[in-house]
Amino acid sequence: MSFSVGKFLTGGKYTYKLVERLQLNQTVLSTVWKAEILNNSRYQRPAKWAIIKTATAKRQRWLRREREAFDRRAIYQSRHIRSLYDEINQDISENGFHGNTAAFEEAVQSNPYCLVLEHFDVPLSALDPAKYKDNPVFMAALFEGMLGGVKDIGLTKNVWTDCKPDNVLCSNVDGRMPIVKISDMGLCQPDVFDQVQMQPLAMRAPEVWAGYGCRHVSDVYSVGSTIISWLQPGVLGPHDVKPPIFADAWCIAKMIKLVETENEQAVDPPAGVASDIKSMYELGRVLLTQPDDGDDGSMHVPARPLREVLRRLGTMPEVKALIQILLAPNFQNRLSAEQVLTSKEYKALQHAALSK
Repeated sequence: MSFSVGKFLTGGKYTYKLVERLQLNQTVLSTVWKAEILNNSRYQRPAKWAIIKTATAKRQRWLRREREAFDRRAIYQSRHIRSLYDEINQDISENGFHGNTAAFEEAVQSNPYCLVLEHFDVPLSALDPAKYKDNPVFMAALFEGMLGGVKDIGLTKNVWTDCKPDNVLCSNVDGRMPIVKISDMGLCQPDVFDQVQMQPLAMRAPEVWAGYGCRHVSDVYSVGSTIISWLQPGVLGPHDVKPPIFADAWCIAKMIKLVETENEQAVDPPAGVASDIKSMYELGRVLLTQPDDGDDGSMHVPARPLREVLRRLGTMPEVKALIQILLAPNFQNRLSAEQVLTSKEYKALQHAALSK
């Protein structure tokens, strides 16, 4: 099927008119269109606009995984997770072709399976942090939306694993009631998943790097690392890695320098962890001992502790306090999403928002 502006698509509930192909950044692996939801005599349309998301045959399984996440009531009913409206060509499934890859790819080419999802104005990654970092109304909505979504996923005994600025969606950002929800459930995994290291490199929690698996409080950490990475791009992640240093070790070093304090350190890899995970983690710590000699060939990692980063940001004290809670280096001491949302620090941010 050739998608184009003006084309009509029929789903299980509604008919859609494509109005714009959205140009997303390179971290988004699907084809995404903005579409108008046309009126239907059987169903009341949920909104005027929707997002239609599809993918190549090789990536169709991730759309199916995202769809399966919505079979869990806490996710389907969540106020903090982007809503699933409908499906298109839901009968086009790899399982129905019994291993005939060529036939499946041909079917997807002509009638691809699509998800129809809630439309938002903009991802967090497209917002200027300088404009919003001191806006208590937006910042309160940001923490509530992200932590609320993580909490609801946690109710299903699963973890999100894909928290990053591109997957945090926002609408009415300059209004009195901004809307913030999390999206892209295709990488959800069972709690304490440890078969591979999940989470984007810049957002990855210390315990995931160390080989303990991705758990609910790892998602909580990634809320903090996502917000600090939006407020101060480059403070985490491999964008400035110096070859031939491994990107993973570079990220580990920056993470440790950011979150560890005199009173609390990240946990070291457990006994019996895979040797490559242990070696990479140890290399990250070694990189922190390298001097800054001004040489381009130096292995020095230009990282700063969190308190210094927050001081330079100049954002609201309520935001600083919450980020410090979320980025607790030891996962055994980190609060759950629900605990953060009922903390005095979050209530202080809510009060600041109501007082504006």
